[in-house]
Amino acid sequence: MLNALPDWREADGALRRFVLGFWQGGQAAAAGETFRILPDGSLDLVWELGAGAPRSLAFGTTTRPREAALTERAIYLGVRFRPGAAHRLLDAGDLAPLTDGDAPCALRREGDLASRVAESRDFPARAALIAAHLARLAADADAPDLSERAARMIGAQGGQVRIGALADRLGVTQRHLERQCRRDLGIGPKMLARITRFRRAAALLSRGEVRSGADLAAAGGYVDQAHLIREFQEFAGTTPRMFRN
Repeated sequence: MLNALPDWREADGALRRFVLGFWQGGQAAAAGETFRILPDGSLDLVWELGAGAPRSLAFGTTTRPREAALTERAIYLGVRFRPGAAHRLLDAGDLAPLTDGDAPCALRREGDLASRVAESRDFPARAALIAAHLARLAADADAPDLSERAARMIGAQGGQVRIGALADRLGVTQRHLERQCRRDLGIGPKMLARITRFRRAAALLSRGEVRSGADLAAAGGYVDQAHLIREFQEFAGTTPRMFRN
């Protein structure tokens, strides 16, 4: 895990359409340290600073828990995109190859941004540089596309949505919606709905808003408690009880 909880700054203004926020993680104490990533439907673009030339990696949407290795003495600065929005601002095409993995990537028209970020003195200054660049990209973005609209609808309903009905509302076939979401999000709409439902249940559990597994299953929109447990085991690698502890 990271030595310290990451610094976090929420996106504001028009940028909130695309970005949840910016974060900076502490340095690894030694080579081989890792941090754990759980599925949340988001993609992160991460700059590795302080260990040679700065480099940026896109950590794709995850469908299972994964451990990512840290470079000794490096600082990690990240942008967390809203589900369905990263493809609008990244210099990348098909995001499906990034799913459950990472690869070198950059923002559109990035230029020397990585070098300027590396030379900045602290997290607020670094985040401000990236936010300013993203704001310029966002200003040129047109209306929400199919994948962005689908992700918004899934999020608004807490993942409790039938994909056939979602496709009908969007005026496309289910097959077309599936294909477009896989390209733009890295996962299909059904997987995004499952992950969204899991994250909502995990949040309820973490806040102590439910008294039992049965109550959590009902509040989270699961068929029964067994269904809830299977989803937690797949997405968190543990049971709801162990997750809370």
